[in-house]
Amino acid sequence: MNTRSLPSKVAGLFLIVFALHYVFDEPTRTPLMRAVFTPRDHIPISRHTAPAAGASQQLAQSVSNHTALPGFRVSLANDSFERWQGQQYPILEAWSSRLTVAPWDVVKKESEVVQKGRTAVRLECDEFSHCGNLQQELAPEVVAQLRGHSLSVTMWVLSATPEAPCLRIDDGVEGSSTCLAPRRGMWEPLSVEHRISPDATRVFVIVDVPAPSNSIYVDNASVVAYE
Repeated sequence: MNTRSLPSKVAGLFLIVFALHYVFDEPTRTPLMRAVFTPRDHIPISRHTAPAAGASQQLAQSVSNHTALPGFRVSLANDSFERWQGQQYPILEAWSSRLTVAPWDVVKKESEVVQKGRTAVRLECDEFSHCGNLQQELAPEVVAQLRGHSLSVTMWVLSATPEAPCLRIDDGVEGSSTCLAPRRGMWEPLSVEHRISPDATRVFVIVDVPAPSNSIYVDNASVVAYE
């Protein structure tokens, strides 16, 4: 047996293992190898992103095209997603989830990728394809004043997944929804409008992820009632 060749064989094996780890491990992969092994539907998202060009102006123009209900102001509770309860498993205040099992696993507090303020929401999907969602029910006295009028809800979202997230208004009789189509990897306003049924008794604002996706960020919600 040639014992002199053993160290060189061990060194060679170590180099092979290191090379494989370098190629397949995401954090240390070179840009070229990352482009090869990263799914085509994944767009890297910077932690410090600005709104899409013209997005704020387009949103302002859309709002100016409507006539707000005089003397009536409607708002969402915790609309900037700043208030959370708990340390180990933070739960978002004023918003609920349709998930019945550990919603904190897919609805996360986000403090690095934010559009406004200090925190946002990060929606994820778990290994069982349960995806994060949020909903808030408007107060009954607000619903009474909204009947027969239009309601517009806007949220700022950041997503690399097509057709996600989706924003919905549901008044129990009918509803309206819209999903984010572009994948720009930057903050964009997502808006939905709905005329509240005269027979409505409950109104929900809902944001959800219709299918498994990469992380999606949501922040800075607003709502306006129109004639």
